[in-house]
Formats: sequence, structure tokens, C-alpha cells
Amino acid sequence: MEKKVKNEKIRHQLYTPLTSIRGYIQLLQTTIRKNSREEKWLKELDKESKRLTKMIMEVFRS
Repeated sequence: MEKKVKNEKIRHQLYTPLTSIRGYIQLLQTTIRKNSREEKWLKELDKESKRLTKMIMEVFRS
């Protein structure tokens, strides 16, 4: 039981800031011009943040 609680805390510590980062990315995406350099950077950040979120969920699913 103690290991499960530890894993939950670790997952929360990783997942919560990542959720905030993804929220900021989405906010910024609504304020920039289409086809700009910044849009390309934000698309890459969005893709990688989704990948990290998926990885965290997979690691702590087991």
C-alpha cells in the first residue's frame, strides 16, 4: 500500500506541472500568427508535452 501511495505522489508531481505547461502552450497558440516561427515551436512543444504525458501515464499505469 505504501508503494502505491508513493507512486501516486510521484505521478502527481510529474503530471501536474506538465498539465500547466500544456495549458500555457494552448493559450499561446491562440495568440500567435499562423505559419510563424513561433507557431512551429509551439507545435513541437505541444507534441513533446503530449508524448511526456502519455509516457507518465504508461509508467504509472502498472
